[in-house]
Amino acid sequence: MYDLSRKEILVKVVEERGDKRAVLTHRFRMPTSDDWYNYFRTSNQVGLSKGRDTVEFTGENQDRDADFWGSLIQGVVGYKVNGVDVMTTPDWQNKIPLPHKLQAFSGLLYFYKIGSTVDGSFEEVDEIDLGVSSVELRFEAVQDAKATIIVFTFKQPEPTDYMKYSRITARMQLVRTKQRGVSAIKVPATIAPMVELFDKLIEKVVGYQYEEKPLMDAEDWRGKIDLYHKREAIRELFGTTLQEEEEKNG
Repeated sequence: MYDLSRKEILVKVVEERGDKRAVLTHRFRMPTSDDWYNYFRTSNQVGLSKGRDTVEFTGENQDRDADFWGSLIQGVVGYKVNGVDVMTTPDWQNKIPLPHKLQAFSGLLYFYKIGSTVDGSFEEVDEIDLGVSSVELRFEAVQDAKATIIVFTFKQPEPTDYMKYSRITARMQLVRTKQRGVSAIKVPATIAPMVELFDKLIEKVVGYQYEEKPLMDAEDWRGKIDLYHKREAIRELFGTTLQEEEEKNG
C-alpha cells in the first residue's frame, strides 16, 4: 500500500563507475499541497517570438527540479568527500552532483500509468460499452523503492469538464520584452484546476492507506491524496477519454 500519512520517503540513486555500482539514498520529506502548488506555479515553458515566423521555446525544468530537491531533501546516505561523510560538511547539498539530484527527484515523482492488469500488460478486447458510467485507471507508484498498484475509479467527464481541461492545457501568454521586436511567450503550468477536476470526478481509490487503514476509511479521503498523483491521473483520464471520443466519432 502507498502510505499517504508518511512523513518522509527514501529514493535510491544508482551510479556506475568502472566496475563499481553504488546505490545511494536520498531521504525526502513528503511534499505538502503547498509544495506542489509552488512547484507548478514556477513551471513554465518560455518562448521568444523573433520576427513574424520564428518562435523559440526553452524549458526551465532542470533548475526548477533541482530547487525543489533542495526544498524537500532531509539527508543523503552513501556519499563521502575525501573519506568523510558528506553530511558532516556544512554545505553538503551543494556537493551532491546535479544528475543525482535530478535522478532522485524523478524517483520521487514516479507515478506511471500501466495496463488493465496488475502485471502491467493490456487486456485486449474487441468491443466497448459506451454506456459504462465510470472509467478505471491503474498506476504504479513507488515509495521507498517499492511499487504499489493504485487504482482510480472516475465518473465519466461531462462536456463542461472537457472544456475546462482544454482551457487549462491551451493557455498561453504573450509578454513584450525590452528588446525591440521580441516578445516572450509563456506557457504557465497550473495544478489547481486539475485538482478540482479530480476531486469532482473521483469515485473510489484502491492502493492507498492512511495511518495503516485503507484510504477510503479516512475522513476527507479526497483531500489526502497527493496532488501530483491527482494531476497525473487527470492528465491520463482526459487523454484516454478524448482518444475514445475521437475513435467513436471517426
